[in-house]
Amino acid sequence: MNLKTLFTVNAIVNFLFSIPMLIVPQFICEIYSSGDVLLNEGTYSIIRHYGGLIFGLGIAFSLLRNVPYSNAIKSLMIGAIVANVLLAITHAISILKGIDNAQAWGIVAIGVVLPIWMILVIQKNETTKA
Repeated sequence: MNLKTLFTVNAIVNFLFSIPMLIVPQFICEIYSSGDVLLNEGTYSIIRHYGGLIFGLGIAFSLLRNVPYSNAIKSLMIGAIVANVLLAITHAISILKGIDNAQAWGIVAIGVVLPIWMILVIQKNETTKA
């Protein structure tokens, strides 16, 4: 449960989701959409924007793997915790409204597990720092 492993896993997850979003957003929409929603060029554009954002986060986590714990790292992790929790909540709402299909529960799970892991790493580092 160390920082390097956490950041490596975060980078991999970000790359696994972002690359298809950037290259084949239609495919991503077809996988997660319930089929009852309108998919158009605007939808695909938004998916590409989000893919670009999480690709950048993947780069950041990848570059920070060997950086020692600090207040700056803690701040990044708190931001990632908030982002992942909001991701989990918004996907759960979309699933319950019939916008996303049941496969999106995997995204919800990631949005819950990663923040818990980050909180545990922060707690571990804060107690050893004190």
